[in-house]
Amino acid sequence: MFGVATDFERLNRRMHNKQMIVDNRAAIIGGRNLGDEYFGLNPAFNFHDLDVLGVGPVARQASQVFDRYWNSDWVRRIPKGEAGDQPGPDDELGAMARAELLRHPSLQALNAAGTDWRIPLAGLSATLSAGASQVHTDSPSRAPDVRNHTPEAFRALMRSARREVLITNAYIIPDSHFMDDLRELGQRGVGVRILTNSLASHDVPAVNSHYQAWREPILATGARLHELRADAAVQGEIVDLPPLRAGFVGLHTKAMVIDRERAFIGSMNLDPRSEILNSEMGVIIDSAPLAEKLARRMERDMGPANSWEVTRDTEGLLRWRSEAGELTRQPARSLWQRIENLVFRFFPANLY
Repeated sequence: MFGVATDFERLNRRMHNKQMIVDNRAAIIGGRNLGDEYFGLNPAFNFHDLDVLGVGPVARQASQVFDRYWNSDWVRRIPKGEAGDQPGPDDELGAMARAELLRHPSLQALNAAGTDWRIPLAGLSATLSAGASQVHTDSPSRAPDVRNHTPEAFRALMRSARREVLITNAYIIPDSHFMDDLRELGQRGVGVRILTNSLASHDVPAVNSHYQAWREPILATGARLHELRADAAVQGEIVDLPPLRAGFVGLHTKAMVIDRERAFIGSMNLDPRSEILNSEMGVIIDSAPLAEKLARRMERDMGPANSWEVTRDTEGLLRWRSEAGELTRQPARSLWQRIENLVFRFFPANLY
């Protein structure tokens, strides 16, 4: 125990993977956790997130990732409780869970118990795009000789761009490798656009505290930079589940499109935690139709109804522009959020 306590990186290892596999035939991979704010049901705030549904070989690849973690020496099963603490039969447990869910005000308004999913599921196959895909993942282990693989796969895909790179990523605290890649892409004339959270849309102001110093270096590479508005139009369109209207919307998506031909969708942020401490996973998809669909959605999110574009004026000062107007300092929801942003600058960036 003492050895683990003194090895902070090992103690701080976190499985950040997100996936669901059904019958080894279909898999959902992306950035979404299981919580109200990831499904439009949190009255305080809800996340704008992204997943991809894959059918066929990609599901078997994803299933292998699950098995690798499930059977890892680093995984421990939760011990069984005392005999008197055992849950009831499956049907009784299911009835209790169902009753609890149906008491949720939003689900009552949605009439969740009466929803018939047969029609939307029947039309699902028509929305799929053909292509090849490869799942990338990191090791469950945090042994000293184990390096994360997903960041390297992401950067290799990014460097392969010939014309255009579109990146949407919730938490950005870039390292020297990422900045070198941005500069190299700019020198080659590759157009780069990046969307991340603004301070106003952030659920973790500490990340913004360390990201904000990178705005000007990112712009200096020639990349265009956008930050999500806390009142983004997509909140009412696709994030909140009516009749609920949350206090604000935050970005949780982790995606990239290369030349409108290939796409990455996964769990990896562009920050020190994902680079070093977390285990991550994602899928690289070679499908021009799907990449084009995703690119259009990313451009929508980068538009002035949903985001601020960060620019520099003739004097080199930062400006935030959107349909809401122009600001001379970063948007925030409150004075307290600005205070948090200031205080967290004094904490190490690799904590976030």
